[in-house]
Amino acid sequence: MDLTSFEASLRRSELFTSPADGTDEFAAQLVRVVTDELDKVAPVQSGSRRPPKTVTKWLSAEAVSAKRERRRMERRWQRTRNEEDRLEYRRVCRRSNKLINKSLQDYYQNRLLECDRLSAAKRWQTVNELLHAHHTDKTRTDAENRDLVNSFSTFFVSKISSLKFAVYNRLSSISNPVSFQDPSHTGPLVHTCQPVTTAEVLRILHSVPPKSSSVDFVPPSLVKSCAAVFAELIAELANRSFSNGCFPACVKHAAITGLVTLLKLFYFQH
Repeated sequence: MDLTSFEASLRRSELFTSPADGTDEFAAQLVRVVTDELDKVAPVQSGSRRPPKTVTKWLSAEAVSAKRERRRMERRWQRTRNEEDRLEYRRVCRRSNKLINKSLQDYYQNRLLECDRLSAAKRWQTVNELLHAHHTDKTRTDAENRDLVNSFSTFFVSKISSLKFAVYNRLSSISNPVSFQDPSHTGPLVHTCQPVTTAEVLRILHSVPPKSSSVDFVPPSLVKSCAAVFAELIAELANRSFSNGCFPACVKHAAITGLVTLLKLFYFQH
């Protein structure tokens, strides 16, 4: 896409000519205008691709040979429709399945035995790979993800509550408990926030990595590429938020992805 043309179209838009008044209104206007301009210069296109092949690096040479024999016997039976060929095909299937399962078991066993000689980071990487953590989330529905998040939230809230209750009971049993009061603030009070400048936002945009999230309405790499225009818009939004004491509602959402390996270990232990 033409970045210069995109920046010029943003500066000609209502974000600069007639910005909305409130903080939430300006934030919603920012999302709408940027999305509309992106659709003009880089419209979303759909496509199709072949699914990735199943990883078979754990198959032994004997299992690979058995799979080929199974496929050969299947083609023969489909061609002849002979009962003897069908029985031979089924016999080869059973042998092939046993060899495949044996290869998988040996592969997992060897990988787990290797973990003792690896660093902690490599061990977690190996366990994460063996548990197929990168593919598990894709099989859950939105309702299942919400239930999982709520269960974790409930666990940690109850954990903190139980710790506070245990500390309270412990202190109650002590005749002369130690006071843990927070010290009083003695410095100057903060009444207002200094206005955010475009230069400050530019410095931050140039220093942060272009990491993205599924809730981003504009790719972070594009924000960094067009930092000059986005720095002005972000500074304006921040200043409105500080002056009105209002955090924009449209940016209060986040996509949280748990470490599936830790989740499974957590459920195994509890």
